[in-house]
Amino acid sequence: MKPNQTDCPPYYHNYINLISTDNLVEALENNMKETMPYLKSFPIEKENKRYAAGKWTPKQLLLHVVDGERIFNYRALSIARGDQQSLQSFEEDLYASNDESDNRSFQSIVEEFVPVRLSTISLFKNFTENQLSKLGVANNYKTTVNAIGFFTVGHAMHHFTVLKERY
Repeated sequence: MKPNQTDCPPYYHNYINLISTDNLVEALENNMKETMPYLKSFPIEKENKRYAAGKWTPKQLLLHVVDGERIFNYRALSIARGDQQSLQSFEEDLYASNDESDNRSFQSIVEEFVPVRLSTISLFKNFTENQLSKLGVANNYKTTVNAIGFFTVGHAMHHFTVLKERY
């Protein structure tokens, strides 16, 4: 079930609203199925392009999705297991400036995305309803495990749309 307004910070809803289903695992699986053909056929000549000054390359953008998904999964797991400490934010531009994606191919990052997403699907598929409803603090905001899952897929959807429309 999609999270309600009190389950997470307001900025999560920009991403959650991109999702058409109430089934989180289905949303994760569908996003992967719909996106993989595009990612696998992404033109080599565009993988280092920036659509504007100061914007990430497609390799940085995809690696940001991978990095974010790993971090969001850690947050979800921590909260599901009862961790009550405030989970730290991450500085996405710092990560991107240190990702060394220039030394990689776009397809190597696609190959990294696949097991990360499969792990995300497995993680959320195996959380109980009780675990999904647990509330914790991530990035100084109260959020549920379920909301983190929906945010994860909406975040990827957002960035994949940018990749398709701007590169």
